[in-house]
Amino acid sequence: ILVRLQRLQRELDVLDIEGVFPVYERAVECGVGANEPSVDDWVEAVGLFQTQMGRSDKQVVLEYLLSMVLKDVSVMIMIEKWPVENGEVPEYKVAVVDTEPKKLAKMARYRDLSQDIVDNYLKLHPHLSSQKQCYE
Repeated sequence: ILVRLQRLQRELDVLDIEGVFPVYERAVECGVGANEPSVDDWVEAVGLFQTQMGRSDKQVVLEYLLSMVLKDVSVMIMIEKWPVENGEVPEYKVAVVDTEPKKLAKMARYRDLSQDIVDNYLKLHPHLSSQKQCYE
């Protein structure tokens, strides 16, 4: 589950907030962000992501918000049988919680928070301000 979460976080957030926010603003100007996404909007966004068809401004923004959900979930793992004997695999249960959709109305907050993180990091590490490449 952790590998899948990491992959989806990366694939759904290809632009990061700095790249998505101008797309969001453009979508709002066209009336896309007037209301929070409906369940149907989320279902459509997931379907388009899975088929890699249709990268409208709305789709880009919804994919970013989905990535934010996946970055904020909690993963609970309960090991039911431990220790194991004779090469058995431990029995476990996995639950993913805190999966509420993120709000379009918080896009400016996500942008501001990201910039605060970068600014504070560069205050602590000023020699890295000229670094051009990001690392995961």
